[in-house]
Amino acid sequence: MYKLQRIDGDHAILVSADENVPLLNHSGDPILPVAEDVAKMLLNDFKKGDMYDEDENFIPQRSYIYCNLSSLTALKLEDEEEYELDVTEVMQWDRAFRLQADGGEEYAAVKAVRDFFGEDYINLPLNYAESVEEMNDEDKLPDHIAQRIQDLVNDFNLKETMAVDMLLEHFQMTSVALVVLWVKQKISTSDFVYAMVLLTGYFDAGTSLEDIKTVKWVNNMVKKMERFGQYLASEEIY
Repeated sequence: MYKLQRIDGDHAILVSADENVPLLNHSGDPILPVAEDVAKMLLNDFKKGDMYDEDENFIPQRSYIYCNLSSLTALKLEDEEEYELDVTEVMQWDRAFRLQADGGEEYAAVKAVRDFFGEDYINLPLNYAESVEEMNDEDKLPDHIAQRIQDLVNDFNLKETMAVDMLLEHFQMTSVALVVLWVKQKISTSDFVYAMVLLTGYFDAGTSLEDIKTVKWVNNMVKKMERFGQYLASEEIY
């Protein structure tokens, strides 16, 4: 496990509790010193998260906060201060706009998306095409809808943009809109998680939202996402 090591009056890193080895990022470089409050958030996430595999190996990548700081470290070591993320094309497969034909539960789950877009919200058939070129024009998500989400992404800071990128991969590109609206704090964490696990297919068809809300691992994910949300809301990282 890890412990906090102060670097100066305001910054800290995490080091291994036994040998004081700095925590490394995914590329094998030490995580850069961060504001002490941020380091405490990461340590708390390690303590409260399910961080060990079946062989009792510590897996830091199970912490979303770690993943974000790991990516930020890699970018800063390469003197990259920006990360461009274009989501307009992948939104053609966004499940928040492609609900099951009998998707009463799915319709309820994406209320935040429907409320955000208002009269512009549209529900299209499921997209089985492997590329945009294969799609029929009438089945394409209108450009202005994708652009509204892209505009939100364009306004994000580096930390938030990297969070969107990571969460999209984690949730198998299920819904760009849900991820972006959660990072933008337009949807509650619990509603976000319940919607994502329903749309991603973690449960059998016909499973109700009320049933999903009683599942232990889902509610553990809610707590994990809440910790990540608190980290994203922090003003200073470095």
